[in-house]
Amino acid sequence: MVQWSFAHEGIVTGDCGPYTSDQFALMMRDTMGVLSSAEGVIAGAGNELAATGVVSPVVVDTGAALVDGRYYNSSAAENIIVPTAAGGARVDWLVLRYSLATKTVRLLLLANGAGFTQNHNVTWDLPLWQVDVTIGDVITLIDVRERIHPTAPIYRRLGDDPDDWDTDAGLGTTVYAPGRSVIQCGQEVIMLSPGGPPATGETLITFPVPFAYRPLIFLTCRNSILRPTLSAYWVGPGDDPAAVFRLSVYEFVAGGGGGTTKIYCNWMAIGPL
Repeated sequence: MVQWSFAHEGIVTGDCGPYTSDQFALMMRDTMGVLSSAEGVIAGAGNELAATGVVSPVVVDTGAALVDGRYYNSSAAENIIVPTAAGGARVDWLVLRYSLATKTVRLLLLANGAGFTQNHNVTWDLPLWQVDVTIGDVITLIDVRERIHPTAPIYRRLGDDPDDWDTDAGLGTTVYAPGRSVIQCGQEVIMLSPGGPPATGETLITFPVPFAYRPLIFLTCRNSILRPTLSAYWVGPGDDPAAVFRLSVYEFVAGGGGGTTKIYCNWMAIGPL
């Protein structure tokens, strides 16, 4: 099928049904397009499948998710048995598994180093928690849940290029309707050495997920005693502007000298994925 649409009344004309579950799942994957094959925990639903426990069984709280385009919901906490570590410490994975054979999406513990299975419309594992088990059967849970994010949180953009959001022209005269765009943010602490004015500090920041092109970056900075600061960023030779940026902070200290100054820098990057 090269072209098709969904959904229409009837069962004969055009693209009318009956529709398959695979077609419905494809529609969900496309319309909910996210970083990991249109799947993930649905933010705000129940307790977002939070897991707790330091010994078996671990408890997975309520929540909902999309797994390979299939909707999953759990309205009650579930106990998951974790086998003992008789053969030594190991790493298990707690996943949601879609299975064509069983026609279900269910919580599943992949023990003893079992890997994920990700075969569209057949078997698909959505990782939720890494489960580290010591020889004494003490459990540590590491959160690896991916939340579902919208594909285009930016409605319109004024710019000079359909792809590069931060061009050298900087005129911003053309209206664009962005496609798949995301927001990433974080915090860095920069220590300014004595000497000056001005005292300066710099760090290289790598985006958690690379953008398709150079994004827009917004910065706010403060230090431990709230002195005024001036901050800027640039990309150095050899750096990929879609993947990293350099944050430079200038601190103008009256009288110069003094001890090391701690600067708290918050950044937000918006751009195409």
